[in-house]
Amino acid sequence: MVLLFVPIVLNVVTFPVMSKFYVTSKESLRLAYEKYFKYATIIGIPLGVGTTLLADKIILLIYGTQFIPSIIVLQILVWSAVLIFMSSAFARLLEVTNKQLVLTKITVFNAVINIILNILLIPKYSYIAASFVTVFTELSSLLLLIKVVSSMGYQLSSKELSTLIKVVVASTVMAVFIIFLKNWNLFLLILTSTIIYMITLILIKGLDDEDIKIFRSILGK
Repeated sequence: MVLLFVPIVLNVVTFPVMSKFYVTSKESLRLAYEKYFKYATIIGIPLGVGTTLLADKIILLIYGTQFIPSIIVLQILVWSAVLIFMSSAFARLLEVTNKQLVLTKITVFNAVINIILNILLIPKYSYIAASFVTVFTELSSLLLLIKVVSSMGYQLSSKELSTLIKVVVASTVMAVFIIFLKNWNLFLLILTSTIIYMITLILIKGLDDEDIKIFRSILGK
């Protein structure tokens, strides 16, 4: 839930801009929506990978040995956050294009699916089932949102799909580093793996000059 602070901030920042572009420039709207998806993916996927690999260290540091059974729950549930990161761009696009009713229908559909699956699976598989059902629900939401926005002509460009592949590659490099140096101090490991991820992403052109200019603008430099 703490991780969802990032897409919430992105929503607050981008919604007024995307709403304005819907009226003034459809091309600018497409650019804003694609950038939203790109940055949410760049942040979300490595968070998912890193948390999955470091879940044991995180749980033991914060809660202690009595919460060891919850390690697997964190490893599963973190991917629901990743999917929310990725789907937020599509949800905002539906909102600013007056498709709130479509978004509501998708939300209601997934809520019903979530309840049914929980009723069927939790009695036998307990909290593990609840975790998987949560992730499945968010995946269903993402796929439905992609289907709807694609039918509206806002399918992701090949450039953004290429970025998605590069993010996966950079996250894989980061994962290898974490696996081999798992015995490091948690905070040092997080810092170093983040640096390795960003360097790898830049080297394979996952971030272009325009992205770097945007980041510098955000930082006020």
